[in-house]
Amino acid sequence: MTSSPRRKWRLLCDPPQSGAVNMGIDEAVAWATAQRCVLPTLRLYQWSVPTFSMGAFQKVTSTIAGPARAQALSLVRRITGGLAVYHHPHEVTYSVAVNSDDPVFCGNAPGRIKKMYHTIAEALLCSLERLGVTAGIHANRPSPAVTELCFDENSWFEVTLGDKKLIGSAQKRWKDHALQHGSLMVRPPSPLVDGVVSRNQAALSDLVKGPITVGQIQRAFKEGFEDALGITLELGHLTDSELSHALDLAGRKYSAF
Repeated sequence: MTSSPRRKWRLLCDPPQSGAVNMGIDEAVAWATAQRCVLPTLRLYQWSVPTFSMGAFQKVTSTIAGPARAQALSLVRRITGGLAVYHHPHEVTYSVAVNSDDPVFCGNAPGRIKKMYHTIAEALLCSLERLGVTAGIHANRPSPAVTELCFDENSWFEVTLGDKKLIGSAQKRWKDHALQHGSLMVRPPSPLVDGVVSRNQAALSDLVKGPITVGQIQRAFKEGFEDALGITLELGHLTDSELSHALDLAGRKYSAF
């Protein structure tokens, strides 16, 4: 019996960008995916400057804004929910943009949110295994938030190592498509930024032997997602339309906080 061909997805490996441009690209890619102008997309990217991202519905308080501004960090609001995340150049962020009829997304019923989180978490675990890291998936309901930092608490289907969070993720759903993204700290900033970096956040450099490169991480994510999701990732690039849309969003929506 001949096996059916694997579904094709696009892989983007982007250079470091500002927070506003990164958020603009994520939204533009999600929109292009919804219009079926591009394949479902796994995007791997970095941050050109230390940036504090806030959840879409998170209130900006002095507890957050004070330390961020004292450290001269950029501030950007994500399109996804969740709590604040400190991003810096020693990080790799992933995003997944899919349509609602993609097997990874599996429809639009309320229970599908958790399924998408869980499916992507399995792909993240497969990716980490290729780097020699054995992690787990947090399966318990989070306690009511008593913090403003994402990595202070472990939530549904996030990737953890013991009690620490290794990859935090957040999601945005529309009627016909979804975007999920999350961050992996490659190595911690030095010194740790008080009030911004969670002590509950694990870094990849503490878990692997020897130096680790962004290229190695990108390759591990490609292979891990392919095996876990049964897809073929083809390296691509932003279309002219996506890039134009992303830069417009970066200037019009994400630059002003």
